[in-house]
Amino acid sequence: MSKRDPKGYYPIPDLGDNVRFVSVTTALNVLSKFNVEQWKVDVGVECLYENTIMPYMAGDITLDQFREIDFERAMGVAKYHYKELSGEGKDFGTRFHDAMDVYHKTGAHPIDPELREAFQNTVAWEESVKLDLLASEKMVYSKTHQYAGTLDLVCDSIFNVEPVRGVLDYKTYNGKKVKRPTIYQSWKQQLGAYVYAYEEMTGDLLDFGGIIAVNATTKEVSPHIYFRPELIQPTNEFIALVGYVNLCRRGK
Repeated sequence: MSKRDPKGYYPIPDLGDNVRFVSVTTALNVLSKFNVEQWKVDVGVECLYENTIMPYMAGDITLDQFREIDFERAMGVAKYHYKELSGEGKDFGTRFHDAMDVYHKTGAHPIDPELREAFQNTVAWEESVKLDLLASEKMVYSKTHQYAGTLDLVCDSIFNVEPVRGVLDYKTYNGKKVKRPTIYQSWKQQLGAYVYAYEEMTGDLLDFGGIIAVNATTKEVSPHIYFRPELIQPTNEFIALVGYVNLCRRGK
């Protein structure tokens, strides 16, 4: 399997020794700052709520104690709360992805205690939909639109009683009280890009793409499954974006 180079491009030996396609994630980085800013707001609001309103609503503090809260200080703490979470989330996300890849290829369970609960919850969901693995960490590319990427899983599964085939992508996020994560449009665009490239390479049509969101704090697992009609718009958005990225690259 070809690996992405440090500049964010995949060598495509099938098409020639010097052929390199931009990676899906490198292209999406053009838009990532908007998602990051939204995430900072989300975790800041959650932090402010936990340190002010929630203790009063739960009966842990009196109304007089609530009135004595230094809201200016609490807002300052909330504003920079994302800095405490960003490093933790990246580290957990990398280890979780690696653990799931090892499990799917060997059946081995992680020994890392921090991963155990999230791993067990994810495997339980996979078993509930009768997931049948076809490929793990598979590199795919689109010759038509000149991009490449490595998808997490290609699998057969059961949704709404019907057997279907598609791709799954794991995403990790932080947040103590967030029950349903923010599904960023770029996550759907990435998913659509993988589905499109897989279909172009193999000639096989897929039925769905799925995002398996894992909370790094609570270890809860939230699956989000999108069938073909729901992936048309994000796929087209990605194709437009990667076209722009490739145009800028040729202009250098």
